Amino acid sequence: MAALTDDTLSLLRGAYVGTLIGGLVFFLLWEGGAPRVAFGSAPERRRHVLRNLGMLLLVVLIADLVVGAWLLGTVTRIGAPAPGWLSRFELEWPALLVIGVLAIDLFQYWWHRACHAVPWLWRLHRVHHSDTHLDVTTGARFHALESSLGIALLVGTMLLAGIPLWVELVRTIAVNPLILAQHANVSFPRWMERAARPVLATPEVHRVHHSRLRAEQDSNFGQMLSVWDRLFGTYRQPPAASATVGVAGLESDDFQSVAGMCATPFRRI
Repeated sequence: MAALTDDTLSLLRGAYVGTLIGGLVFFLLWEGGAPRVAFGSAPERRRHVLRNLGMLLLVVLIADLVVGAWLLGTVTRIGAPAPGWLSRFELEWPALLVIGVLAIDLFQYWWHRACHAVPWLWRLHRVHHSDTHLDVTTGARFHALESSLGIALLVGTMLLAGIPLWVELVRTIAVNPLILAQHANVSFPRWMERAARPVLATPEVHRVHHSRLRAEQDSNFGQMLSVWDRLFGTYRQPPAASATVGVAGLESDDFQSVAGMCATPFRRI
């Protein structure tokens, strides 16, 4: 398959930024008008949002720009064909897209499981789980080191597999709104949840994953599809009542500030 044109890449980049920012604004407005669980006060909510967005800014600066764009050269490679295994089959873009999206989602499932199973990865990943009040910005609350490792492993795997990097750009246009919805502090219609749950990792399915109970945290790892959890035995049906979220021992403000979240992986709990 030929490389993507500059016009196509510009369109995809615009869609990526638009869906991410648009999704954040949409759910922030919805949460402000009809929150599932209300904050104690408007200043408390504002502080929570700004702290999580501060972590997002660090991920963009460190993981996306330094590691992705500068060290790995994703900006220059994104429109080019990948040299790996799939390149020998000369697949057209629809086949590459379908295969790539499924393969990346499977990769994300196992990477997520590793972040829970490997102790030093969990020290990084627990920054995401330590949020005591789920809202849309929780979906952007990750440690920059975890995101950097994830990007490096994903890019290397895609190049070896022969999946062009533009496939991940297209996938994130669809998956970012879903990730924001999974964490949003709103209530979705039950019929929508029931209809989507057999295929997608819906908000109620993902909320189980943010339970304070470690046995429930170690379930429902799927980023986009719920199929992988069902296939590999890590699926848990959402409970009737939502569990308390967070990580025991990380509730205090020392672990909720931007500085505290950055230092969390390196502190003994």
